[in-house]
Amino acid sequence: MQEDQVDNPLLLPSSDEQQRDYLMERRDLAIDFIFSLVLIEVLKQIPLHPVIDSLVHDVINLAFKHFKYKEGYLGPNTGNMHIVADLYAEVIGVLAQAKFPAVKKKFMAELKELRHKEQSPYVVQSIISLIMGMKFFRIKMYPVEDFEASLQFMQECAHYFLEVKDKDIKHALAGLFVEILVPVAAAVKNEVNVPCLRNFVESLYDTTLELSSRKKHSLNKDPKMARVALESLYRLLWVYMIRIKCESNTATQSRLITIVTTLFPKGSRGVVPRDMPLNIFVKIIQFIAQERLDFAMKEIIFDFLCVGKPAKAFSLNPERMNIGLRAFLVIADSLQQKDGEPPMPVTGAVLPSGNTLRVKKTYLSKTLTEEEAKMIGMSLYYSQVRKAVDNILRHLDKEVGRCMMLTNIQMLNKEPEDMITGERKPKIDLFRTCVAAIPRLLPDGMSKLELIDLLARLSIHMDDELRHIAQNSLQGLLVDFVDWREDVLFGFTNFLLREVNDMHHTLLDTSLKLLLQLLTQWKLVIHTPGKASEQAKTRSAETTIPLTHSVDLQWLVEWNAVLVNSHYDVKSPSHVWIFAQSVKDPWVLCLFSFLRQENLPKHCPTALSYAWPYAFTRLQLIMPLVDPKELVEELHPLMKEALERRPEKVVLEEIPTDLLICPREDELVLHHPGQMLSKLFLKTSGDRLCSLAKQFTHKMCPCSETGEPQGELEYWTQVPVLLRFPFLALFWSHSLW
Repeated sequence: MQEDQVDNPLLLPSSDEQQRDYLMERRDLAIDFIFSLVLIEVLKQIPLHPVIDSLVHDVINLAFKHFKYKEGYLGPNTGNMHIVADLYAEVIGVLAQAKFPAVKKKFMAELKELRHKEQSPYVVQSIISLIMGMKFFRIKMYPVEDFEASLQFMQECAHYFLEVKDKDIKHALAGLFVEILVPVAAAVKNEVNVPCLRNFVESLYDTTLELSSRKKHSLNKDPKMARVALESLYRLLWVYMIRIKCESNTATQSRLITIVTTLFPKGSRGVVPRDMPLNIFVKIIQFIAQERLDFAMKEIIFDFLCVGKPAKAFSLNPERMNIGLRAFLVIADSLQQKDGEPPMPVTGAVLPSGNTLRVKKTYLSKTLTEEEAKMIGMSLYYSQVRKAVDNILRHLDKEVGRCMMLTNIQMLNKEPEDMITGERKPKIDLFRTCVAAIPRLLPDGMSKLELIDLLARLSIHMDDELRHIAQNSLQGLLVDFVDWREDVLFGFTNFLLREVNDMHHTLLDTSLKLLLQLLTQWKLVIHTPGKASEQAKTRSAETTIPLTHSVDLQWLVEWNAVLVNSHYDVKSPSHVWIFAQSVKDPWVLCLFSFLRQENLPKHCPTALSYAWPYAFTRLQLIMPLVDPKELVEELHPLMKEALERRPEKVVLEEIPTDLLICPREDELVLHHPGQMLSKLFLKTSGDRLCSLAKQFTHKMCPCSETGEPQGELEYWTQVPVLLRFPFLALFWSHSLW
């Protein structure tokens, strides 16, 4: 039911009596809403569980009561009334399958009564409302007696169509014929020879042909009529290409060229008619490709994708390119899955009750290889389409990709609805299609790292849908390609370290979750039975940790658990878990536990060597934000002690990982290769590190007497996020290998 109508105070009656009437009416509509849903399911069982005629008549009368037009009613329940009327129309459609004579008798009696009344706007609207009540009636194709009875009813409606003068009633009847006859046209075979069907078609053919030839019904006029004309065209094309299998080559070529040049004019950037669903044009190309694949590819799809055109002549035509790429993917999928002939397009796919009229198509997501393209007869076109996709992606990234990343300062405080308008909107739609095609169709000419970097950038794009599509494509690359997995994770992590700075807390959090999801998918693939060969190919530096070892990374990403009850180390003398709980950040506890000598330093030294440069870089990023003088003075004795024990310069690999205090940025030296750190690094225990971190936090932002943080402590509790990304490399090794 439509709750938004209730929330609008302008629609609510003012007086108490009107308010009570409105609520009572709404209650009755709610009862009808539920009752009609029950009737739809119950009446489907009539063939198995017969119902007495009196109950059938009660249901019919109740349904037709909701088809009566209410003149002048504009109350807050108008929308709900239309919903209930549509549901009762579906009830009549279900009931007519078992009790058609009773339904027909009621409809014709109501129509006769209205026709005998004096013509007026009220009578016209009442007739239209009655006609709409039959829109879910469907002709039974068998047994032949039921088929003939249904067509007799259609013949009577056809006579009325020819007699009536009012154009609104004619349009309503025409719409009814379309709803009822399209399923018949999709299924009819030998039934075309049944006399009653031939008589019905012949009675309407001349009149409808004359009406359709009028200029006002052409493709470039009224949008509503243009939609009707376009749908008629693509159903006729289906009959021509699929059912009768075309004509001679010359005749077929001539007809197809006429259709193509009308819908897709040469030199135009768009299609005719404009502002129509793109899937209709995609289906038109699919129908042509069913019998004339070479024509569909070279004359339509190649032209749309600018295949073979020089770089100077290339220009983005988003609408056409979107249609062309989608058509190629649909054609390739149909051939690879051996779907056979595509069915005739029907009208609505979802009924008012929510029941669907067709099974949702499932498309392949696995990469289309050169060998598979050759097997399905598309090898001549495959490589050229991949090159075109590469070209399109590069142009789109330049125009609506990089400039619309959420890290771009120009996108700050901007709403997507305000930015994705005008020429940007069709380009974003094309971008979605291109990215969704990955890894099904990999762009030819774009290196592995370039593609990963492109998808990583789009994972923080302003457009929410494009962002999620890019994330799914990254995941698809990781799952489908064994040799891409480390590149995907390293590439994505490097991108985040390079592009997503610590001022974007929300982006960091969502990116961490995506990185966790990628890690989880990799782990699931390794654990999947029958993947032993893939496991053998997977590169691993350390294999001492059992494969079944599990780290609860999701718990760490969400950081909302009660740490006191966690299974991590909560018994250390420094009570690090108390500090972690107080700042509501389990990463403190996590890093403390992971960096103990018996854990990662022992089992994953190679992972640590990868992670350490990242940690050092993040520390450099935070140093300009703080004034560490007081902290340096406090730590000076310890630093002096450390300098007495260690040489002036130490090699990175020799430095224990349970240390990390860098007093001044200008005193840090990092050489590569060799990776040397300055003498100012402090060797200390894990407990001491966390104790110092606690002192550091309180130095930067003292707490009040009540122990609650004041001022900028909320910001400084985010400091550990600087270390989260590099140490995910450690979790990587610990959780996978």
